Amino acid sequence: MTRAIVRHLICVMSLLLCFSAQGRLIDDLFSAEIEVASQVSSQREEALRAAFEQVVIKISGTEATLDNSAVKNAKRQLEDYLLQYGYRRDGNTLYLTANFDGRKLAELFKVNQLPYWGSRRPELLMWVASSDERGNRNILAANDESIFIQQIRHLAKQRGLPLQFPLMDLTDATSVGVSDIWGRFLTPIADASQRYRADGYLVAKVVDLGVPTDASEDYKGRWRLDWVARVGDMRQTGEVFANSKDFLATPFIEQLHETLAGEFALIASGESQSVEFPIRIEGIKGWQSILDVQRFIASVTSVQQVKLTDYAPTFSRFVVTLTDTPDHLLQAIELDGRLQQKRQDPFAFVSEDNEDATTYRWVASD
Repeated sequence: MTRAIVRHLICVMSLLLCFSAQGRLIDDLFSAEIEVASQVSSQREEALRAAFEQVVIKISGTEATLDNSAVKNAKRQLEDYLLQYGYRRDGNTLYLTANFDGRKLAELFKVNQLPYWGSRRPELLMWVASSDERGNRNILAANDESIFIQQIRHLAKQRGLPLQFPLMDLTDATSVGVSDIWGRFLTPIADASQRYRADGYLVAKVVDLGVPTDASEDYKGRWRLDWVARVGDMRQTGEVFANSKDFLATPFIEQLHETLAGEFALIASGESQSVEFPIRIEGIKGWQSILDVQRFIASVTSVQQVKLTDYAPTFSRFVVTLTDTPDHLLQAIELDGRLQQKRQDPFAFVSEDNEDATTYRWVASD
């Protein structure tokens, strides 16, 4: 084995170890939702193809993956990858929701050596300052319901990017000012971000450039958003332009997604290895429930072994040995429904023995 390959494997293993205890789990990595006008077969087939493309982009981080011949062939044989689909209505809008087979998609990406970004992804705290036409500046908070922020949230969910915005309560307001974001003074922003327990933070400013008085070849749009993201030692920057503030959301999320995927997505080497995945489960009532949990997890194809390592009246801890990434197990958990992931309060105390395990609640006996 050459030194270059050894260095590459060390780099990949370091990245996997780093994210084994970091990041948020995306539980809908292999599903997508598409707006449709009706449930007629022609629109259903078109929506299923669009959903497949959306999932491929979510996994790879780039639309260029859609041009791969193997991916094109897979799209023509959707029945081999589709697990289930259904419809839901939100007001007057009808949506088709499709779930695809995560194991087959992982194999597709592996065989064709395509970039694969799994379910565990870094959550970013978004420090965004915006100026208006009069030059007034403000920081966009978690309770902001503007079209711009709604678009960012919607597109980030579509792309599998876990984001949150600061509360901008008294603690935040006294720690970070608009001038800190505008001038990219990252030290106070990094300090203020610690209370949210996000994996990193993003600092962005939205500027109204105005309309040029004369035609210019350099004119890219009236509005500009420039950003810098920090996750551990990683630092990435970017900028996008649009003729409307609301229209900035799409190129911004696309650029951020592609940039982060470029950092964290992996290309399979073709060598398989075991992965240990710790799970903490609440709501288990008695040994029968423990056996039911073990049987269910062991039934997932990628699971080699399920080991109970701790049992208490309030929770049980398992270590699951996998032949692949946890993505297929997570999809099986989501589709089965008896294990529901518990969302952590970002300000709640987390004990040292619990911070590395994903917490679920067993609801089969509720």
